[in-house]
Amino acid sequence: NTEFVADGNISAGAPVILNSDGTVTEVGESSVSQAKGSATSITSGNTNYLAMAYSTADDKFLAVFNDGSHAYYTIGTYNSGSPGSYTWTTPVKFRSSNYNLTHFSIAYSPDDDKFLITSKHVDDNNYGQSFVATIDSGGTTVTMPAPVVFFTGSISPYGVLDTAVIYDTNASKFLVAYIENSHDGFVRARVGSLSGSTISYGSELEV
Repeated sequence: NTEFVADGNISAGAPVILNSDGTVTEVGESSVSQAKGSATSITSGNTNYLAMAYSTADDKFLAVFNDGSHAYYTIGTYNSGSPGSYTWTTPVKFRSSNYNLTHFSIAYSPDDDKFLITSKHVDDNNYGQSFVATIDSGGTTVTMPAPVVFFTGSISPYGVLDTAVIYDTNASKFLVAYIENSHDGFVRARVGSLSGSTISYGSELEV
């Protein structure tokens, strides 16, 4: 058995920690207060397929969701006057027409200060559709050019079942992955390169 010198009183059978000077001290307990903010509603309606990402440049969140039949976005700003809470802008439709998008994923590029949103376009054969989004300088509106389709499919049923996107800061590229609606639900992926507000995709890889 190895003997150690106690640093302070140690109760019988109590756990100890070994100090750098070779002495041992009884493991103590201390209470830690938990701070949490109040819940804040993004909208009073449904928020199906909710996804959000944070802009480090704008210090804001961009959230996207489907209310049951239409796609919306909203911007969240931290409320410094009420720590832990956020203020959200009135949700805005992706397009003036009714865009039924589901299975959202969203990633932020700190290199470009832009978001890439991926989705399943229910009204267009469930095609995989992506949007580049930028929070405008005022911090209350979003610029979103025309969408770019990243997957259609070659046989029925067309389109995707689900989507996911991440941003690789080392490569300065997006990686979009999706489950194909046909071919027994194969998982496929494509690299997305951003030039200004235009996204382009490389060759498809079956995962």
